[in-house]
Amino acid sequence: MQGDPRLIIHCGFHKTGSTALQATLRSSETRLRAAGFLYPCAGSRDRPGRISSDPSSSAHHNLAWHMVRHQLCNPAHGDPPAMLAEIAGFAGDVILSSEEFETLLTGADGPAILHGLAGQAGRKLVLVIYLRNQIAYAETLFLELIKHGIGTDYERHADEILQTGHRRFEEAVHCFDYQRALAPLRASTDATIILRNYHDLGPGGIVADFAALFGLTDVLQPSPGREAANQRQPTPTALYTFHRNRTGQRPSPIERNRIMRIAASADQSTSSADLQQRFARRFGPGNRALCAEWQLSTNGLEAAHMVRPASEIPLEALFSFETQCAITTPETADLPAWLAAIGLENTTIPLSARILDRLQQAHRYRRRVADRVINKIFNEPGSAPAPAPSSPR
Repeated sequence: MQGDPRLIIHCGFHKTGSTALQATLRSSETRLRAAGFLYPCAGSRDRPGRISSDPSSSAHHNLAWHMVRHQLCNPAHGDPPAMLAEIAGFAGDVILSSEEFETLLTGADGPAILHGLAGQAGRKLVLVIYLRNQIAYAETLFLELIKHGIGTDYERHADEILQTGHRRFEEAVHCFDYQRALAPLRASTDATIILRNYHDLGPGGIVADFAALFGLTDVLQPSPGREAANQRQPTPTALYTFHRNRTGQRPSPIERNRIMRIAASADQSTSSADLQQRFARRFGPGNRALCAEWQLSTNGLEAAHMVRPASEIPLEALFSFETQCAITTPETADLPAWLAAIGLENTTIPLSARILDRLQQAHRYRRRVADRVINKIFNEPGSAPAPAPSSPR
């Protein structure tokens, strides 16, 4: 090893392929050690010789939660003293990875806490941060937070981001105004900061990019079955969970049918063109300045590149109070009437949605068959059990 050993902390941000990187770091730990790098188990749910099949178990979330005093911190999964004990006697570089470190970057004492950890480890601090287009980040974060119980509609979620530059959820803070969030970090510590553009990583994505940064291209090798990152959940499942979060109870069979029929018309929805423009105006100039300072490509981050084709049924209409009312209304109504109730009476209804709508109006036997299919999709009683959540975040 040349020079002082380093404490390399991959801080996310959220929804930039972190799970894939963490799973690869864990599956490559023997080769990493041979190359002079250590990826500790302390602070993650993995244990030496007992690697979980869940790729999110390889992240050091518990270390970050301990530092921000998060309610999800579990002492059994390791804290900073446990991590320091594990790396004692190792002379090389240490790598930590968790998108939950993002919260520390926004706090007044966060940079000092990270620098203190590096000092206790006897290493120079290196922070690696991947930046994502804010409107895409807002969409994927919203769908992720639905899994964890939020019932806020999408428009209010987006408004908080636009007004404050971040999104709070419990003790976690998700950064969106990157230029403002990174300013205290750069002013208060002499750490090496590496910024990367998530939209300009090239073949191999975040794993190949991270490996190239530290000369580990031949070392980091994904393990089949553990390298996949969290995927966007299907629209029917997201809408079902959103409705359950808002009402506090499981949707009835009639409501589940309505959710399926509405979602069939809105699969892979995106933010409206107007909201995309608002995000571009709010965050695009800061992104461009940041890219110029760090000599990054503006691909996907500059205002002109943040606006994407908008879907016919935007997320603001799909995840809203109006949709909740349309699902729970006691009157019998057909699909066009429900779409009109949320202001989408001129929407083109795809063939799949029209077929499902007709089946629901057919005789009782066909309705029972359709109900069984929908129950299986939503993991209702009588269907296969739902898989355990991949990560508390």
